[in-house]
Amino acid sequence: MTDGAVQTRLMPQGQDVHVGESPLLFYAVGRDQLLSVPAEAAASFVEECRLMEMVVEEYQDALAELSVANSNYMALMMSARRDHRFLLDKEVLQGEIVAAQRKVEHKNQVLKNVIEPLTELSSETNKVMELIPIRRGGSRTEHFRLAYARSHIIRAFAEEIPLASGGANASESVLTGGRVDSDKLIRQMTDVRGQAKIKADFPWFEEWLKKDKETLDLFKWSEAINRNLSAKHEIVEGEEHHRDSYRVELSAEAQLMRWTSGASGLSGEFNPFTGKATLKADAKAELVLAEAKATLDYCTPAGGLMLACELPGQQTLDLGMIRSRTLMTIAGGVGASIAAELNLNVEMRQGKLQANGVQGELVRFGLPGEQRVILRENDNGSPDNTEAATGMAAFAGGQLEAIVGVQLEWKNPEEGHKFKPFAKTATGGAALAGIGGGANFGVRYENGKFRISAKVGFCFGFGAKGKVDFEVDASLLLEFVKWVAYQLKNIDYRRLFFIENDAFYAITGIVTMAAIDGKRLSTHLREDVSDIIDDLNRMFHVVNENIKSAAERGDLAERINSGEGIIKYATPDAKGVTIYWLMQTNTFDRFYPGNRDLEGWWEDPSIFGFMNDRKEAIMNVLRLVQSINEYRNVMQRVVPRVGETINWEDGEQIVEEFLGRGEQELPRPFSSHYAREFIHLRARLWEKSRVGMPIVRNDRQEYRSQRSISSYFSRACENSSQCIVKVQS
Repeated sequence: MTDGAVQTRLMPQGQDVHVGESPLLFYAVGRDQLLSVPAEAAASFVEECRLMEMVVEEYQDALAELSVANSNYMALMMSARRDHRFLLDKEVLQGEIVAAQRKVEHKNQVLKNVIEPLTELSSETNKVMELIPIRRGGSRTEHFRLAYARSHIIRAFAEEIPLASGGANASESVLTGGRVDSDKLIRQMTDVRGQAKIKADFPWFEEWLKKDKETLDLFKWSEAINRNLSAKHEIVEGEEHHRDSYRVELSAEAQLMRWTSGASGLSGEFNPFTGKATLKADAKAELVLAEAKATLDYCTPAGGLMLACELPGQQTLDLGMIRSRTLMTIAGGVGASIAAELNLNVEMRQGKLQANGVQGELVRFGLPGEQRVILRENDNGSPDNTEAATGMAAFAGGQLEAIVGVQLEWKNPEEGHKFKPFAKTATGGAALAGIGGGANFGVRYENGKFRISAKVGFCFGFGAKGKVDFEVDASLLLEFVKWVAYQLKNIDYRRLFFIENDAFYAITGIVTMAAIDGKRLSTHLREDVSDIIDDLNRMFHVVNENIKSAAERGDLAERINSGEGIIKYATPDAKGVTIYWLMQTNTFDRFYPGNRDLEGWWEDPSIFGFMNDRKEAIMNVLRLVQSINEYRNVMQRVVPRVGETINWEDGEQIVEEFLGRGEQELPRPFSSHYAREFIHLRARLWEKSRVGMPIVRNDRQEYRSQRSISSYFSRACENSSQCIVKVQS
C-alpha cells in the first residue's frame, strides 16, 4: 500500500489536492466531537493513520501465511506418500513454516510497539480513536472509510470541535435503541456548521450537509454498522427483546478491538464491516464488529500435543497425542488483546470460565505435531503466579469479558488416527478446584464424574496462564474409557500415575459392571468412588447357591462370546475380576441351559470338557490381552475385589486349572483342550504392546502384523471434530 493511496482516501475529494494544501476533518466515533487537522500537519497525521492500518494488516497477513503453511504441512504428513517427492515437499514446507513463524513474531512485535504507548483502558489519557473522514465530495458506492489514530498523536496535530451531546454520555448520544441514529448525527452536524472554525477551514461543510445521506461516508458508516448488528442478531418480528440485548458498541474498548481486528478496511474492502479478519492463527472467527464481539473456534496446538510421562528411572514414554478445541466469545479490550495475540489468563467467575490478556511469548517455534509435554510423578512444576497484572497497559483495566469453552480431544487409532473429544470444560464452582501447585495434568473422580485438570497452556496455547477443569459426562464416557485403555496400552500397562487411584478403580468398576450386566457405562456412575466399588463387590461378594447367580454368569459368558463389547477397553483389573467371576460355580451352573453352548459345540465339537462356554469367555477376555506385561497384570488381578492383587504365577495357575477341568488327553473332537490353548496364547503375546496400534485379538493375523509403533502415532493431524461445548456471553 503506498502513501498516496492512503492520502487519496483520507484527503478531500474533488480536484487533485496534495497533502498540505487543505486541512482534514474527521468525525471521532463515540466522542461527540469533530477533529480538525491543519494543512501543515496533514501529512504527519495521514502517516499515523497509515501506520495504524499497516501494522494490523501486515500482522494479519503473517498469521494467514502461517495458518496456510501449517495446514499444508499437516495435509502432507497425514497423506500416505513417503516417496522421494514427499521428502522434498516436507523440507520445503518446513522452511515455509519456520519463515512464517518468524514473520508472525516480527510483525506482532511491530504491532505491540504501536500498542505499547497506550494507557490502561480505565484511563482516558491515551486511547486508540476511531475516525470517519468527512470529505467534500460524495459517492454512490458502498465504500466508506474508517481510520484510526492514537490520541496522543491526535492531540499533537488536531483541534477538537465539540458537538452537541444533549447531556448524554458521548458514546450514547447518537444511539437510539442500541442503533446509530442518523437523525441524531444530522442534528449534531447541523448544530456545528455555524462555528467559526468550521466556516473558516471547511467552507464546503454547508454544501456537504445538503448532499444525499447515501453518498456520505458518515451516514454510510451508520447504516453499515447497524446492518452488521442486525445481520448477526435477527429479531423475529413481534418478539420482545431487551433494548440492550444487541447494541452498537462505541466505547474505547470497542474501538480498540475493531482496530486490532482490521476494521480500517484491510485489503481495500469497500465496507470495513464485511471484511474477514484473522484474530488468531489457525482460528475460525465470527465477528460482529458493530458490537466489537467475536466468537473464536480453534484447535491448539497445531497438529496436536504429544503427552508423555516419565517413569521411575528417568525412562520417558509417549502416551499419545491430544489437542484442545476452544470456543471463546470475546469483546472489547479482551477481544483486542486476543486479536493482538497476547496470551490469556483464565479464571472462574460467576460459574463461567473467563479470560483476559497477559503478556507473553507469541510463537513456539517448531513444526505442527512436534510439541511435547512430559508428565512427572510428584511434579511440582513451575507455579504460575504471573496473572493479569503483567498484561500490556493498553489492555489492563478492561472488562473481563471472554467466556471460554474447551473440549479435550485425543487421536483415536480406531477412527483413522483422527482427533475425537473425550472431555469438556466443567461448569460451576468445581472447575479449577482440582489441580494443585504446579501440576500439569491429572485425572480424578469427583461428584459422580471423571475430571481432568490441566494447565491452561495445554488448552489455549503456549504461555497462557491459569488452570482449568474438564469433565466427562455420560455422552463422553465411552470415549474417555477408550482413551484410558490406549494410554495403558501405549505405556505397556504400567501405572498411569496422573490418574488417581480412586479414579482408576472407578473406571475398572463401571467397565466390569457394564460387562457383567450389559447396561450402559453411565448407569454405573455413582456420587462417590466407594459407592461404585460397593456395587461391584456386591456382585462378587458371595457365590449364592441359586440359579440366579448361575444365570448371571452364563449371560456374562454369552455376552463376551457374542462379541468383544466393552471388555475390549477393560483395564487389567477389570479383565482379572471378570475372569474370576466367570470361574465361580455352584450346583446350578452345570444345569443352566446357557452354559451348555450347543451352538458353539457344533462349530467346535468336543465330548469331554467342563463349562466350555465359560472357558471360551475366559479365553475371549485373554485374547484381548496385548502384551506379556498386560497378561501378568491380569493374572495378578484374578481376585474377587478391585484393588486386591496376588502373585501373577498364582493367578496363572488358578486360570490354567479351571481351563483344564474335565479335559482329556484325547484329540479333537473328544476334548476341547482349552488348557493347551492357554499355553499357546502366552507364547504368541508380544513382549511389549504395540504403540499407537488398535487393540485387536491376539489370535488374529492383524495382531501379528502390527508394527511396534504406528506410523501415524506421532504424525501431525488436522481434522474437524464434533463440537460438544457451547459458550454464551
